[in-house]
Amino acid sequence: MKTAAKRFKLLALILAALVSLFIFSGVLAAEPGDIVSIKAGKDEGTISIESFESIVKENPDSVHIIDVRSAGEFAKGSLPTAINMPIDDLVKDLESLPDDKPIIFICGFGIQSGEAHDITAMMRSELETYFLNAQLDMHKDGTYTITPIAE
Repeated sequence: MKTAAKRFKLLALILAALVSLFIFSGVLAAEPGDIVSIKAGKDEGTISIESFESIVKENPDSVHIIDVRSAGEFAKGSLPTAINMPIDDLVKDLESLPDDKPIIFICGFGIQSGEAHDITAMMRSELETYFLNAQLDMHKDGTYTITPIAE
């Protein structure tokens, strides 16, 4: 009986080690639609730059990215999965915001996206929202560069 218990413990340890190996090697990496873990930034309501870049590169369909710049600015370039909802239209369109996954508001410098986050947090507190507090230069081909905002 003791031998069977030792074998079971040994098998459990091996299984745990294999699962950990698969997770850390990326074999069990997130798939589109998987629940994503968002790392908060320094300020309330923000997403860290590292977390944002990871989501955009590895699992962009796991969140809604809403670009709150004007339609003209959006037309000059944004992220491939971004939806344009100008900040001036946000209040009237607030009820149309999706609630099936987290929302990340973006803009050029984090000002309008922060305002969008605050409005949404006050008026639709059931939504999980974040904003990117950084300079975000977006290009027509979907590429972008992020520059942290100096404190």
